[in-house]
Amino acid sequence: MRWLLLYLFFVSACRNTDLNRLGSASSPYLKQHADNPVDWYEWGEEALTKAKLENKPLLISIGYASCHWCHVMEEESFMDTAVARIMNEQFICIKVDREERPDIDRIYMNACELITGNAGWPLNAFALPDGSPFYAGTYYEKESWKSLLLQISKTYRQQPGKVKLQAQSLSHGIAQLEFSVIDTSVNSSAFTVSDYYKIYSAVQNKLDTVFGGLTGAPKFPNSPLLEYQLQYAAITEDTIALQQLLTTLYKMALGGIYDQLEGGFARYTEDSAWATPHFEKMLYDNAQLISVYAKAFKLTRDPLLEKVARQTIDFVFKTLKTAEGAYFSSTNAVSEEGEGYYYTWTYKELETLIPDFLSQFSNYYQVNKSGNWKNGRSVLRAAFTEEQFALLNKLNPESFSAQLASANQKLLAYRVKRAKPSVDTKIIVSWNALMVMAYMDAYTAFRDTAYLNRATQLGELLAAEMDKGIRHIAEAGKEEVFLEDYVLVGKAFLQLYQQDFNKEWLFRSAGICEQLIEKFYDNEAGIFYYTSAEKGYPVIRKIGLADTEIPAPNAIAAILLYQIGSLLDNKEYLQLSASLFGKIKLELVGDKAPYYGTWAQLAAWYGYGTKEVAIAGSDALRINQELQQNYLPLAIFLGTEKEEFIPLLHNKVTMTKTMIYVCEDGTCKRPVENPRLALKQINQK
Repeated sequence: MRWLLLYLFFVSACRNTDLNRLGSASSPYLKQHADNPVDWYEWGEEALTKAKLENKPLLISIGYASCHWCHVMEEESFMDTAVARIMNEQFICIKVDREERPDIDRIYMNACELITGNAGWPLNAFALPDGSPFYAGTYYEKESWKSLLLQISKTYRQQPGKVKLQAQSLSHGIAQLEFSVIDTSVNSSAFTVSDYYKIYSAVQNKLDTVFGGLTGAPKFPNSPLLEYQLQYAAITEDTIALQQLLTTLYKMALGGIYDQLEGGFARYTEDSAWATPHFEKMLYDNAQLISVYAKAFKLTRDPLLEKVARQTIDFVFKTLKTAEGAYFSSTNAVSEEGEGYYYTWTYKELETLIPDFLSQFSNYYQVNKSGNWKNGRSVLRAAFTEEQFALLNKLNPESFSAQLASANQKLLAYRVKRAKPSVDTKIIVSWNALMVMAYMDAYTAFRDTAYLNRATQLGELLAAEMDKGIRHIAEAGKEEVFLEDYVLVGKAFLQLYQQDFNKEWLFRSAGICEQLIEKFYDNEAGIFYYTSAEKGYPVIRKIGLADTEIPAPNAIAAILLYQIGSLLDNKEYLQLSASLFGKIKLELVGDKAPYYGTWAQLAAWYGYGTKEVAIAGSDALRINQELQQNYLPLAIFLGTEKEEFIPLLHNKVTMTKTMIYVCEDGTCKRPVENPRLALKQINQK
């Protein structure tokens, strides 16, 4: 943290020493814009009131600390005094950290999607003084930006009626966007196994059969979709579906999106082959991908999947962990030397560091003298696994792997001496909840107690945060609360309970369900809103139905209510979950089907039913660990070593034996002692 502050101070000292309002912001991203000549405001009443008083349009620029093109636009335009003069004279300028205010980001992201057909960051939106958007785009070169500013300003002054009409139309479109997939006539009880197959058919049309993931470029990991593909392959025993998933996991693990030396995934690649990354690494991506790789390992026992999951955990732990055991949000793509410099190599560097192994190393990682990236630099990326490469080149696989590991260590030792990319030090509650679940999935897969200890430590930190009232950004003095934080923390607590059977986690998770309903549920619409009514919301109140960088909050709410309802025999929660699921008609999503993967996972429970696995007796924890080493996507676990109030555990503890009860809808099969027999019962469809 100290080196980051010194670095920011140094950069600031070399630039304009006069700070604007963002100098007092809590967000590291906003602070990076504190020396801009632009008269930036944070989002809030002060900016909106000023816009109304002066009848000026809002210019809302949204980005985040590790966004490369955000920094490019800042240097080109926001640091330019001539550009800043236009912005200050004609607009009220607001700078937003999209990670700090996802509620604001989603509104203007939707506006950009409706206007241009795509979106990204930096996101630059223009709005009426009340915040209603009328135009939006992404990155602009300086001259294009100046031209756009002047055109927007002129149109706003000379054709106010046209601008207001556009804002009304766009706001209506944004408000209706999510409701387009809601169908109140759908009855969840009518959902069948054949409907579950139809969902996969819709997704399958969008899958890249060569490189994995979704077709096209740029290419982003879609973890909720990967989770659904894994679930589908396991439940249906579809070997083609499993191979499609493994193609994705392998191509990502070998490609440039994955840091071959240190572990961890970049946010996306520019191409369709996972080859050329944008180098920022996000906590949410890495946490979710740890879970995917760990669960896929449970199903396949593939050692490459274990290696990737463990390496990624090591990256997160070494790079993003705070002293208290929480995790920062991201690492930047840019270091002092420029974008991607920290991660890439010149051929001359490789010649110096690994002269005796250079030929094989270069062939394996597709490196050449002119570079495979830019400015003569190369990204390390492989086309084959180590064993495949060795066999194709008539090498001893064990010897080649040992030499490659040695070379990788030499390069890593050299690389860590370079100036490191900065770290965004926000502690985002929902993303930390994803990391709890990542550790738990890794623990159940690999039986490494360090992962359980870290998950428990982080869970306790989130519990302490919950006691103060869950906020999106921990310890930042911000009061924003969002649905994603509540549902993901609740799910993390429930996952902790299912491993250690400490009922405090179950109580906490159930308590969050009560808060969900109180703060976010709308009885008339029958859904959870993304923002709490008591805290207010900007312009348009969003819902959160589709998967974005994190799983769809409403889908996670439905899953959480389903699981807690099943464990505690709470009919209200089960009915609410079914009602939520029944409102989402997956056939309506069309081309967006890959972004409803979390709903598709829930669909399996309504199609196939869920197994509640109750383990009662003195050996409950050991048996639980043995069972959960397997991938069991339709099972929920509960247990105790002594008599317990939980309905499914009541009167099930004996003095001499530990028994396993596999139940469905509260009705249990004949109890067994042998975990292998229990597995057969769990896997019966």
